[in-house]
Amino acid sequence: MFLKNIHYSYQNVGCLNDLWKFSVSDSTWTWIHGNNTLNKKGIYGTQGYSNPTNIPGARYGAVGWFDSSAQELWMLGGNGYDSSTNFYGTHYIRH
Repeated sequence: MFLKNIHYSYQNVGCLNDLWKFSVSDSTWTWIHGNNTLNKKGIYGTQGYSNPTNIPGARYGAVGWFDSSAQELWMLGGNGYDSSTNFYGTHYIRH
């Protein structure tokens, strides 16, 4: 699950790029990857090529799925930050 907004205080609200896994067997969440900095820009690398250094920018409203045969996480849509910290709308990324 790719999470979104978090409140650090009453004044600070923003987007995150944290990725969590839920275990149905014991009802626990495990942090997988991401950053705890609000509105963090993304690192996208070369389009069409997977790279472990690629990091989605902070976002909200995205949906995703995991392709187990290719071992890839796909995300679609949402609003978030590109590699220049510009906020923008719907797009997709493969990680």
